[in-house]
Amino acid sequence: MRLKDGSAFYLDDGSPIFSDDRFAKPVQSYFVEDTFYNIISVHDFPILPNQDWTATYPSFKEKLNKRVNRFLDLMNTSQSILFVRWFANYNQAAELQSALYKITNGLFHIVIINPVEGLPNVSEVDWGLDRVCSVQVPNRIHDTTIWDYILNGVTLTP
Repeated sequence: MRLKDGSAFYLDDGSPIFSDDRFAKPVQSYFVEDTFYNIISVHDFPILPNQDWTATYPSFKEKLNKRVNRFLDLMNTSQSILFVRWFANYNQAAELQSALYKITNGLFHIVIINPVEGLPNVSEVDWGLDRVCSVQVPNRIHDTTIWDYILNGVTLTP
């Protein structure tokens, strides 16, 4: 693990954490790179006065372990799973498909969503990969009409 240049706001389960001062500024966080897996953590390690970034690693690791174990349990027990990925090329999609065949016990599907600047509408791209649907979308990640179109007919079951 190593620190990367840059900082972002510290998030706890997606919610920004604010300092206790009267101006309530969001707490900044370190960019930490896992050099083994080539993953950069942007929101998990708050910049705390007089403390190294590793001071919060034990709580981060505990939270991560819980999430991984819950994910693996769902992979083993779910009858059907939908994976949605924002951006991937053909080779990355094929690699994901191959990995999921090995670790899922039930049916799975993958939706690959590739943003394209200036594209007016959603368009499907046939990559010929079993259980993989690839779509190109206008580059507007927060546009709910695009998500409604892509996820039309998808339902959640308990």
